Amino acid sequence: MATFTREPLSGSTSGTPIAITSTISDNGATIHTCDTNKHEIYLFAWNISTAAVDLFTEIGSTVGPVIQSIPARSGQVPVLPGSFLTGNKVVRGYCSTVSTAALFVSGWVNKIT
Repeated sequence: MATFTREPLSGSTSGTPIAITSTISDNGATIHTCDTNKHEIYLFAWNISTAAVDLFTEIGSTVGPVIQSIPARSGQVPVLPGSFLTGNKVVRGYCSTVSTAALFVSGWVNKIT
């Protein structure tokens, strides 16, 4: 029988928010790194600036990132509502504007063993 274990995103320190500060994929923030188990990823974003910011979320590959506009001064906006990933793949994020304190993400992973 499968076991589900809820864990913080690996790119987070003890579950704290992850700042998204880069505007290019190469310097994108590592949000979560999978291991060989199955991972069900829940990700939320919010924007504390006065203008909307696009969040680009790469799910295991730089091809075809999820692009979502996060409204200005928004609460938590769902970005990945239970996306599945495994095989040592990485979830990374970057944004459409240069700011060190505008866009943040948080969430959790259900690790399935």
